Amino acid sequence: MLAKRVIPCLDVHDGQVTRGIQFGKAEAGELRNVGDPVALALRYNEQGADEMVFFDITASAHKRATMVDVIERAADQCFMPLTVGGGLRSVEDMYTMLRAGADKISINSSALATPDLIRAGLDAVEWAKRAVALGSGEIVLNSIDADGTKAGFDLVITRRISEAVGVPVVASGGAGKLEHMAEVLLAGKADAVLAASIFHFGEYTVGDVKKFLAARGIPVRPV
Repeated sequence: MLAKRVIPCLDVHDGQVTRGIQFGKAEAGELRNVGDPVALALRYNEQGADEMVFFDITASAHKRATMVDVIERAADQCFMPLTVGGGLRSVEDMYTMLRAGADKISINSSALATPDLIRAGLDAVEWAKRAVALGSGEIVLNSIDADGTKAGFDLVITRRISEAVGVPVVASGGAGKLEHMAEVLLAGKADAVLAASIFHFGEYTVGDVKKFLAARGIPVRPV
């Protein structure tokens, strides 16, 4: 079995990391400020994170320069792959982030244009299969209903998609305790686990997660 990855996620709004319940509620004023994204990225780099994901939830063209600056500074100081998503609607947008230092680009514009693609479990599986057929190298599966609730991952849909596609699946949304991480990697058959709140607010470190997983026979990369 290949080593499972542990990936912190930073939701960046106007240049600061924020956290809320159910992804994307910036307009509702329900976001809690967590801190500077580069400082947090350095913390997780030191803790042994396998990768880092930045989601620009401002996602407006006129503020894109702020996110570019964040990626440039993070890439200059961190030695792990960086993924960037949010508001990247053109090849030029993607190229800009890659030039800034990103290693991967995350997009989901088709789901925004066609919401019915993600309305039911079966549709989510079909959308994942379509994305892979179009060339996606990895699926980041975020359960909006579970995001920020810390009540656990959606094991059913994670397993269905993991079994349906031939690329790695990153489980996201709902991490609240260490057991949740093991469950989604074992029962959900995910290849990696992504979390935000449990790391940002000091409940667990990346090392804590890896030690817990290793103790249960789940292979992880060393810290």
